Amino acid sequence: VDQTIAQSQEVLELPRLKFKVDTGFFGKLFLLPSAYSARKNDDGKTLEDVLPPPVYAHWQSLKQQYLGNDRGIERWRPIFAGLELYKKALKKNGLRNAEPIRNAIEALAKQHAVKQTPVQYQLEIKQPRQAIKAFKSSGLDDVECFSRTLDAIDRDIPNMTARANAWATGDLDSLRKLPDSNRRDACVAAITEADFARKLGISDVPERIRATWLAAARAALAAHAQTFALLPMDEVLSANGPLARLKAEGYAVASPEDEDDAPTSAGSAGTSGGVR
Repeated sequence: VDQTIAQSQEVLELPRLKFKVDTGFFGKLFLLPSAYSARKNDDGKTLEDVLPPPVYAHWQSLKQQYLGNDRGIERWRPIFAGLELYKKALKKNGLRNAEPIRNAIEALAKQHAVKQTPVQYQLEIKQPRQAIKAFKSSGLDDVECFSRTLDAIDRDIPNMTARANAWATGDLDSLRKLPDSNRRDACVAAITEADFARKLGISDVPERIRATWLAAARAALAAHAQTFALLPMDEVLSANGPLARLKAEGYAVASPEDEDDAPTSAGSAGTSGGVR
C-alpha cells in the first residue's frame, strides 16, 4: 500500500454520507434534545415492551455480557440499542472498525504528498426539526435488524475474527467463503424502507453513495496514470459492487489472484489488484 500510494497521483478516500443541516448554530444547539429523544421508544416503552419475548431474552443474555446493568438503554429503540451492543462486543473481542486504516492511508498520502479526494454524498436536511419528528413517528420496523445484530454477536464473532485475519493477510478465498450474518443489510433496510425515508427522499441513499464513488473513480482513471482507492471489502467482492460495475462498463479489473502482472491504474485497500 505504501509503495502504491507513493506511485499514485491521487488517493480516493472511503465513500461516506455527509449531512448538511439547514440551520444556524443555535438551531443546531436546540436540535440536540430532539435528536436525543429520537433515540428512545415512543410513549416511554422499553425494549421488553416492543420486542418478541425470545428476542428480548436473547438481548438480556448478551447485554449482561457486554453492557452490564445499563438500565437507560432499555428505553432505546432496538436499532440504537443493537448498535451500542455491537460496538461493545467488537471492542471486547479485539475487533475495530476502519478508522485506524483510514488514518494510516491519510498519513501515507501526506507523507508522499499525494492529493487526497473525499468521496462523499451530501444529504441536505432542509427542515431538520420536521425530519426528526418524522423519524420519531415513523414506526420504524427495526426488529429484524436488532435480531440479526444479536445473532451476529452471539454466533458470528469467530467468523468476524477470521474475516479480519483473512483481510490482514490478503486471503481473498477465505473472505469469499466465510459466512456473514447480513446484519448490515437488515439495518440499512430498516432505515431506507421506513416511511420517513420515503418522505425525505432518502430511500436510495446507499445507491447514491455508490454512484458518487463510481463517478470519482471514472474521473481519476481518466486523469491519472495511477490512483489509490479505499473501499470496504464487501463492496470490493460484491457481485453488484463498484468494481463489478466498472468491469461491466468495459474496464479491466484485476485481483491479486490473477497472473497478469501488467501495471495497474487504480488499487483498492487490502489488495494489490487494480482497474484499467
